[in-house]
Amino acid sequence: ALAIAALAITALTPQKAPAQESPHVSVPQTIKNMYHPDRFPDIYLLTKPNCAYINAKDYERVQKGQNPSTVGHHGSPWAQDRQIPLFFYGKGIRKSHIAGTAKLVDLAPTVAYLMGGQGPSATSGRVLHEILTPETAHWGPKQRPKVVVLFSLDQCRRDHFGLFAPALPFIRQRIIAQGAFFTNAHLTYAQTATAVSHATAGTGAIPALHGIIGNNITKPDGTFSLSIDDGHGPDPGHGELSPKNILVPTLADEIDLQYGNRCHIQASSNYARAAIGIAGHGAFYKQNNPQPDRDTVFAFNAHSGLPY
Repeated sequence: ALAIAALAITALTPQKAPAQESPHVSVPQTIKNMYHPDRFPDIYLLTKPNCAYINAKDYERVQKGQNPSTVGHHGSPWAQDRQIPLFFYGKGIRKSHIAGTAKLVDLAPTVAYLMGGQGPSATSGRVLHEILTPETAHWGPKQRPKVVVLFSLDQCRRDHFGLFAPALPFIRQRIIAQGAFFTNAHLTYAQTATAVSHATAGTGAIPALHGIIGNNITKPDGTFSLSIDDGHGPDPGHGELSPKNILVPTLADEIDLQYGNRCHIQASSNYARAAIGIAGHGAFYKQNNPQPDRDTVFAFNAHSGLPY
């Protein structure tokens, strides 16, 4: 009887409505930094840590003790795959300097600062002043570097520099020993695929802003096609090779405009999606710049091995 009475009293007592939690509260920031309303998929699947997606055909090969068609994988949102090696070397860079935390989006504004230009308009990164020598703050046009080289190792995590140290003697003996490197450099987004990270390095912006949220993106016509179509798939051709899906200017674009297109921008990769993400829009912006464009992209056909 006491239990029934207690239940009756509880039923008559006004209850607070359950708090309505925002659906975004539990979404990791790395996913939020990729969200583009027109391009993000309706469902986004996350693997468990230390797991990777694999197709059925490759799974059967592994079960038979054979190697899968792709022996490397990236795209994981977890910390171990988002930790990257980040080194700087050359004029204006502190020698033998160990720095702390940096993000890939900091690369473009730092290079822009050394070149005497503004950071890319959509960048969310910062200038990494801690690795720069004091005189860089007072450089004039004659002191600034005339050539800047960005070298990217696709699918290379930070720990690979320990695992494969014997294969990287020049980087260890020159770049690291005589330059500056970060002990905690990382990506701030979940999809670390080729097109995404190279567009991020080129623009200094998170994927939610530059629009390259995967090697493939959802298009307005409902298709899920290559974000930068370089034909690396069943199509043996070289694809459209257009930078139109990169929604913001790259550092190369900004420097071109600043210096009246007198800069020579060159990018080369086995994958055009990597080279275009760094080089930017080139002649695609020609209508905004009266000077002839000099940007060049070199890439290689995945099937023939020939450049195009």
